[in-house]
Amino acid sequence: MVLKLNANTVLKLLVAIVICLIGANLIGLVSCFGFDGSRLGMFDLDQEGNVPTFYASASLLFSGALLGVIACAKKKQQSKDFVYWLFLSMIFVFLSVDESASLHERLITPVREAFSTTGIFYYAWVIPYGCFVILMIAVYVRFVFSLPKKIRFMFLLSGAIFVAGAIGGEFVGGYWYESHGVDNLTYAVITMFEESLEMIGIVIFIYALLSYLGSELSDVSLGVCD
Repeated sequence: MVLKLNANTVLKLLVAIVICLIGANLIGLVSCFGFDGSRLGMFDLDQEGNVPTFYASASLLFSGALLGVIACAKKKQQSKDFVYWLFLSMIFVFLSVDESASLHERLITPVREAFSTTGIFYYAWVIPYGCFVILMIAVYVRFVFSLPKKIRFMFLLSGAIFVAGAIGGEFVGGYWYESHGVDNLTYAVITMFEESLEMIGIVIFIYALLSYLGSELSDVSLGVCD
C-alpha cells in the first residue's frame, strides 16, 4: 500500500479546518460578549486541552513527519542538507509536544522573576524562545536561500506569519493582559489573531513541504510493508 498526498487537496482540507475553528471561536466571542453566554470552551482558541489545541499539535507533528521524510530522502541521496531537514523535523516534533503540554508556559514565572519582565515581555517565555528563533535564522539563512524560489518564498512567508502570531501576538497580549486583564473583548480578539496566524503559518508550511516533495523528490513514496 502506497500513501499519496496531493498538496492542493491537503491545503484545501487544512484551510477548511482552520476556517471552521476560527468561525467556532468567533461564535463563542459573540455568545460571550454579545449575549453573556458561553465562550464555547471546546473551541476557544485561548484555552488549552481542546479541539484547536489538538489540531495545532497534530499539524505541527505532521510537519515534523514530512520534514523527517525529506531528511531520510536527502540522506539516501547522500546530500549534506539532510542534517538541516532532520533538525527541523526534531524542532517541529518538540513544538507539537510543547503545544499539547504547554511547556513554554512553565517558563513564564521563572524567567519573569529572573529578569523582572513587564509590558510586552509579561509572557516572559518569549525571551528564550525569541533568542532561539534568532539563532535559527542565523543558522538556516543560507539553507533557506538555497531552496527553489517558490519553496523559499513559502518557507519565509510561513515562518514570518507563524512567528508574528506566536511571539508577536504574545507581545501584544502580554502588554494588554498586564494593563487590562483577560476578561474583555480586546484581549479575546488579540488571542484569536495570535492563534489564527500560527495556524495559517503552519498550513502554508505544510503546503510548501508537500510541494517540495512533489517537485524535488517525486520518487519518494510512503509505503507500508509486512
